[in-house]
Amino acid sequence: MTEELLKELRKVVAYKKTQLEEQNQRIDRIRELEKDVAVKEYMSLRNLSKCHAMKLELGDGIYYRAFDECKPSGNFSTNGIYVLSYEGKYFRGFRIRSFRQYTDIESFEDRLVSEEYFDMFESEHVILENVDTVDAKKEFLKLAVEKDQEEAVKVMVKKYSKKKESK
Repeated sequence: MTEELLKELRKVVAYKKTQLEEQNQRIDRIRELEKDVAVKEYMSLRNLSKCHAMKLELGDGIYYRAFDECKPSGNFSTNGIYVLSYEGKYFRGFRIRSFRQYTDIESFEDRLVSEEYFDMFESEHVILENVDTVDAKKEFLKLAVEKDQEEAVKVMVKKYSKKKESK
């Protein structure tokens, strides 16, 4: 993902965090006022005591929404992190061939790679295994926003990469 895209994503997340902080301040003020007997009586008369104010938190959905809002049209540059999402076989003539499907965690683009290109594809990209693509995307986006992309890639490689075994 480009630095420009990451900056836009950070702006959207920061804006949403500000909105949540302001809402939480209003909720705290409501709770503070509810301690006053006169206010509590007024609220019960107005039938507002049934409104349950709760703390709001920045949910995972914000990352997806912000990411989609910031996604540029046309070519989408990614960090080349793929999840091995499927392995299978197919017939070609009289031979059985193997293939693997890799899913980019940033764009969800699928790449089908036949067995003769496994090593080449895996040497050029970061391949994650034993992780759900959506979970990997969520984790990567959070890390990229909170820290930076390079750190996010390092954490993902250390945690899920196929190559970590050889290091």
